Amino acid sequence: ILLAVYSVDSTAAAEERLKLALPYDTTDHVLHQNLGLVSIHLGKADVALEHFKRALAFPPKARTHADKDKIGFFLARAATHAARVLYAKGDTSGAAQYLGKALEHDAGNAKNWYDLAVMQAYAADSPTVVKALREAVRLEPEFYAQALADTELDPVRGDVERLLLELRDSERAR
Repeated sequence: ILLAVYSVDSTAAAEERLKLALPYDTTDHVLHQNLGLVSIHLGKADVALEHFKRALAFPPKARTHADKDKIGFFLARAATHAARVLYAKGDTSGAAQYLGKALEHDAGNAKNWYDLAVMQAYAADSPTVVKALREAVRLEPEFYAQALADTELDPVRGDVERLLLELRDSERAR
């Protein structure tokens, strides 16, 4: 379905085609994921969020161990999309919850760790910011430089700077 949808010129037409599939299976994870993405492009954030939530509620079935890894990827992706919708709507607490869900399914996603640090900075939750930022930088060192200048981390800037100094000093000691 995804390839057919994105070859259609009009996003509204893509939405219409995807909706035609809903009566056949209202629990299809990929269908809800794609409807969520199309809804974002149409400026329907609330509709998109509902589809991402449904994608999380109806994960694909695992038949093999390899399937479990793929399912984790898809669940992490749906949770990440939901988090981004909530962040765009100004709900940083809700976004943090969904980023946490995404990380339960894919703990190796440095961007989600970094975004979790940012969301928790809005709540001035320094211990969580430091933990998440430490993990983001461990997985993707480029986040070190981003954290130096990211004004969204300013509510906990002192703790962020202490962490960055610690990370710099430990890197120099190697």
